[in-house]
Amino acid sequence: MITFDGVEVTYGTFTAIPQLDLTIRKGEFFTLLGPSGCGKTTALRSLAGLTTPSAGRISIEGRDVTTLAPDKRQIGMVFQNYALFPSMNVADNIEFGLRVRRDGRHERAQRVREAADLVELSQAQLVKNLDELSGGQQQRVAIARALVLQPKILLLDEPLSNLDAKLRQQMRGQLKKLQAEVGITTVYVTHDQDEALAMSDRIAVFNRGRVEQVGTPQEVYDQPTSEFVCTFVGESSPLGADLLQVLFPGAQLAGPAFLREERASMVELSDAVPVVAQVELASYHGTHTTYTVQAHDTYLRVMSFDRGMRRDQGDQVRVWIRPADVLQYPPAQEDR
Repeated sequence: MITFDGVEVTYGTFTAIPQLDLTIRKGEFFTLLGPSGCGKTTALRSLAGLTTPSAGRISIEGRDVTTLAPDKRQIGMVFQNYALFPSMNVADNIEFGLRVRRDGRHERAQRVREAADLVELSQAQLVKNLDELSGGQQQRVAIARALVLQPKILLLDEPLSNLDAKLRQQMRGQLKKLQAEVGITTVYVTHDQDEALAMSDRIAVFNRGRVEQVGTPQEVYDQPTSEFVCTFVGESSPLGADLLQVLFPGAQLAGPAFLREERASMVELSDAVPVVAQVELASYHGTHTTYTVQAHDTYLRVMSFDRGMRRDQGDQVRVWIRPADVLQYPPAQEDR
């Protein structure tokens, strides 16, 4: 459906994306994930036609669109700040692209109603001004405005970042449900790993303009292929040399090693090594408690779902670790 082939984006002497090779399948919810400044939004803008690559090729359904004007790509885009028109009511905002395209009045009215229904905006809300809407409702208006043109591809640039935590979580499910119902190929940009894991069919993890890993949420989380992916996606504890020797007696481990916080346990596990540790910190999260414990030369994060067990600072505990759960990587290389 969408192919980036050797795409490079430069701004003067700065290279935002040195080389991007990526394929996005038709109908999937594909997320570009990474920290600020990693190149994910630049990649999205290149696909939208708002940024022109300095090298390489972008194609949609086999058609080269690298230099094609944005309005010729059949792409809808929702920006981080929604980019709505405050002087227009909801219906006029949704209808705007149809007016620019000079569609007939009857067709415009029908399309607006259909788009509003898709995002669950009521007829009463269509006549409201934007300042009468909540942040979540304004986001729905922005999505409806993008969908009303019936694009082949929907681009979403951090659309939940301006919402409060509870509404953000609610909108994740609604966005994913909408995408599945419409069946539109969706490319989503975020720095929030929880959003990426919860919503995506596949994820591309960006780091300094390069893709470190592409895979399903399960693959990216359970089988991170690089140290960066391991530490950026999910919570992991770096393991010290002394603890590693306990887990791997006599082994020569040259590179860094990590353990996901849910892989360490205060309950006995089969095929696991027991390690004596001391509680340094307890953090209660409602559904679970995360303990930071010192085990040999390592400060280890351990998740506990046992509501009947409460450990306090200074308590001695036994932590069970399966050597097979340790994520190991080669020594760091010089910057590419």
